[in-house]
Amino acid sequence: MSKDSCEALPRWVIAAVPAVLLALLAGSTWFYRSQAQQHQQMVTATLMSTARLKSNQIAAWRSERFADASILHESPFLTAPVTEYLATGNGKHKESLRLLFRSLQRHYGYANILLVDTEGRVHLSMIENLQHLDGYQVALATALRNNKPAFTNLHNGPNRMARHISVVSPLFIHQGPNRRPLGAIILVSNASQFLYPLMKSWPTPSESAETYLVKRDGNDASFLHKLRHQAATSGELRLPLRRSDVPAVMAVLGKQGIVGGKDYRGIETMAAILPVPDTPWFMVAQIDATELFAEWRSRMILSLLLLLAVLGSLTGIGLAAWHRKKKRHYQSLYQAETKLNESVERHAITLKAIGDAVIATDFRGAVEILNPVAEDLTGWTQCEALGKPLSEVFRIISEDTRQTVEDPVAKVLREGMIVALANHTLLIAKDGREIPIADSAAPIRSEHGEITGVVLVFRDQSEERRIQRLMETRLSLLEFATNHSLDELLTKALDMVGELVKSPIGFYHFVAADQQTLSLQQWSTRTLQEFCHAECRGMHYSLDQAGVWADGVRGKKPVVHNDYWSLPGKKGLPEGHAALIRELVVPILREDQVVAILGVGNKSSDYTEQDVAIVEYLADVTWEIIEQKRTAEALRESETFLGMLLNAIPVPVFFKDKEGRYQGFNRAFESFFGETWQRLIGKTVFDINPRELAEIYFAKDNELFEGGGTQQYESQIKNAHGTVRDVMFNKATFKDSQGNLKGLIGT
Repeated sequence: MSKDSCEALPRWVIAAVPAVLLALLAGSTWFYRSQAQQHQQMVTATLMSTARLKSNQIAAWRSERFADASILHESPFLTAPVTEYLATGNGKHKESLRLLFRSLQRHYGYANILLVDTEGRVHLSMIENLQHLDGYQVALATALRNNKPAFTNLHNGPNRMARHISVVSPLFIHQGPNRRPLGAIILVSNASQFLYPLMKSWPTPSESAETYLVKRDGNDASFLHKLRHQAATSGELRLPLRRSDVPAVMAVLGKQGIVGGKDYRGIETMAAILPVPDTPWFMVAQIDATELFAEWRSRMILSLLLLLAVLGSLTGIGLAAWHRKKKRHYQSLYQAETKLNESVERHAITLKAIGDAVIATDFRGAVEILNPVAEDLTGWTQCEALGKPLSEVFRIISEDTRQTVEDPVAKVLREGMIVALANHTLLIAKDGREIPIADSAAPIRSEHGEITGVVLVFRDQSEERRIQRLMETRLSLLEFATNHSLDELLTKALDMVGELVKSPIGFYHFVAADQQTLSLQQWSTRTLQEFCHAECRGMHYSLDQAGVWADGVRGKKPVVHNDYWSLPGKKGLPEGHAALIRELVVPILREDQVVAILGVGNKSSDYTEQDVAIVEYLADVTWEIIEQKRTAEALRESETFLGMLLNAIPVPVFFKDKEGRYQGFNRAFESFFGETWQRLIGKTVFDINPRELAEIYFAKDNELFEGGGTQQYESQIKNAHGTVRDVMFNKATFKDSQGNLKGLIGT
């Protein structure tokens, strides 16, 4: 720099430049250190709060399960039916217990509910063919010993069930010092429904952050689930306790709080460790050190670059002081424009990333912005919609009345407040699609409070509506089945399926066990009234003779024919049969065998994968209800037949349990004794006989119970009218399928 140039610089500039440089260096150093400390505190606080939140969520979840088990344990209404069912296998109590268990399973999300005796034998399960249990013995013994519910460890379930954790609710006959263990109810929860998803989640986007659970297992730290960075084919990970630099090992050795070390991959991490209350588990929330400081390093590099830019600017100002005002003015404009562009770009990216549809208008209601989701739902592109009135792009009607709904943006502009659409609103897309939506609109105000536009946010509710309709249909069929015949149930199911998938034709066939014979069981109401007049209900078909509609049986998977008449393998239709244009046929499988098929046809448009899913679900629901109804009818018929047989025997017949209580008798016994069953059932000989006779009967019963076999003896009996008769008793004991004494039968 020349002397003239130096002399051209003001003296205050020459004096101020070194001072400013020193201040900048000092300030940068302080800023560097404070930012590093602040960033580390923020990350460790995030790790600690994440670990604490998930630990508390697990504790709350376990408390809910424990509370459910405690309600069952303390219920005075379960002891009698469970005792009766475990003692006699009474079908009535079995069904009532099954209904209770099914309700608990459905409403509280249990994977299975079991009833076991004190030896752990399964007497009742919501999963069929579950004969034995593994992993419950310790918890069962603990629950029975401590007279309160106990949790099992996390372990694999039987019959290839996913890993689960269960709570054992003990049941006792009586309470206090005289209580006697009866068995237990086991509430089974799949770890994949709550525990594993909870572990996989992280509150913010991160490439390395994860949470996991560990426990001590001997001399190892055992990870309780698959890890984020663990190979998909790897088994559950265990690390020896000598790996004391690993946060998981630190956790099981008792360390808590924020720690640093190498994780199971050998990568430097920072982690937060907390114990999970009331469990042997430890919660570890960790993040890689590289990611931990990546954002901070980026900010520091940017700060350094900014510092260099400022230094360069100051140097430039010193070299060209006479242009400093103009340069500062241009620099200010440039920075403002840069920030504005960055802000616009950032908001545009944010708008496009939002999962809901967003439309923004100006103060006149003309469209300015559509994000990609809004383009997809409305059928309009940003270029097509720009400047058009919102009412043209966003056409909405009432689902119930089909009347046009007031434009929400117009209402916001008129009233100046946030508004929301009423329920059951349909969006009419540009291509004519009708989409159920929920939305809200809010005004955009300037810094002076003036409305400069409106933002409209809405989302597609099609899937929510579909799931709701399916649930409502299932409940409706269950309720309908209680008071209607099997044929009426099938007709109702076909009508409801046809309505959901907009199909006027519906049919239901049963498939014989040989997998070769089909029988038409029922048509839908519309099929019989409007389309099909063929006399074929109840007819049997050979699978070899059936047309392409039976491909669902042959292939054991749904079949869709959206152009029926072009199919080369069709075999024609019987006279009076409905003309088919399209059809969807779904097989219902049980144990890899087709038991029935449900078909629909003649939808006005092609059948879709969503139609297949709807029909598959309701076909399976219908079959479950059919099986329940068949089982209930068979049970009623069996009980009625047994009662008729007993009442047809002219000799008095009675049954007692092994405690000597009357459990049943025929009409001849009632007539002979002069009492009705309501007055005798559950009574002992001491309740209904003179004491001297009761002691004879009681002694004879005990003799028979101890010796087994049969018994015959003469005695007297005094009926309800006081008449004394000489009688010959014939008695024999009976046992259950496991050989356990259940009671006696006598005449």
